[in-house]
Amino acid sequence: IVERAKPGDYLWDDKVTGLALIAQKRVKTWAVQREVKDPSTGIRKTARVKLGHFPALSVQEARELAKDELRKMEKGKAPVTAARKALT
Repeated sequence: IVERAKPGDYLWDDKVTGLALIAQKRVKTWAVQREVKDPSTGIRKTARVKLGHFPALSVQEARELAKDELRKMEKGKAPVTAARKALT
């Protein structure tokens, strides 16, 4: 199924909630997303993290990475705020 994905397709995994394959014209990217609560405002936002590209990252490897990222998000680590650098 993954190999036959066409550009614009979002394929959601049925074993790991939040894991998706995003198919574009030249590349297929594994991503995981989940709602994360902002500790300062208390507002829930959807956070998405790219894991890697198919076929370099297999389905099983993507599932393992997705589980790790979901655990981090569950603890309250928002990937967006962690990746931002301080502005000067």
